[in-house]
This record gives sequence, structure tokens and C-alpha cells, in this order.
Amino acid sequence: MLLVTPILLNYLEIEGYATWVLINSIIASLSIFNFGGSDTIIKFISSHMDVGDHDAAGKIFSTVFIFQSLVVAVIYTLFLIIMPFAVQYITSNNFFDID
Repeated sequence: MLLVTPILLNYLEIEGYATWVLINSIIASLSIFNFGGSDTIIKFISSHMDVGDHDAAGKIFSTVFIFQSLVVAVIYTLFLIIMPFAVQYITSNNFFDID
């Protein structure tokens, strides 16, 4: 990042770089909703595949997939509910006016 930051600042300028940092921080914050799904899949599916139990491996994969899909759906729904209020609050208080 030490090498890329000056290049990004020059290319994106301050506003674009700030947007890029904001998007990256939101993505990093959403990683708390992972709940270890990938680790679960690696551990349990590999152990079931080792003994040839394909049905149990499939059940584990589908369970983790459905759980994480539901988490994404809940987060997206909350985003759709909260975002109009946030946009209205930000635009009504002139957060972007620099005086």
C-alpha cells in the first residue's frame, strides 16, 4: 500500500481515493459476517471425503451455503431499509459542503 497509495491519489484524486477507501473499509467490516464458513467447509468436507462419505459432505456444503446466503439476504435487506434514511440525513445536513 505504501507504493500504491501515491499512484492512486494521483490517478483518482482526493475524492475518488476517499471513495475507494470507504468501499474497502465497508468490505472489510462485512467480513465479520463470514462466521467461519470456509473453515468449516475445509475441515469437515475434507474429512468426509477422505472416508468416502459424499452425502455428508454434500449436506455440510449445502447447509453452510444456505446459511451464508441467508446472512447476505438479511444484510442486503437491512441495507435497503436503512439507506434511504441515511441518504436523506446526509443530504439534509449538508455533510459534503466544505466551507
